[in-house]
Amino acid sequence: MNKLSLTSMKIEEIHENSFLGLGSLRILDLSHNNLTFVPDDASQWLGSINEINLSFNKFYNSTKMGMMVSQFAQLR
Repeated sequence: MNKLSLTSMKIEEIHENSFLGLGSLRILDLSHNNLTFVPDDASQWLGSINEINLSFNKFYNSTKMGMMVSQFAQLR
């Protein structure tokens, strides 16, 4: 699987093991959920992803998150 859409699932947080075993995952859509932050170590376990859609969540202004997600080729 190289694309996973979890849009509008009312997800509030992402756990470290959420994407375990999905090493071929390249595109992740987490839009329209209730996420307020992305864990600091997310770049380690989201390493294979080059496009992530986090739009329409409830993020707070976070410099850490901005630095973490800047590694992705495409960010929405």
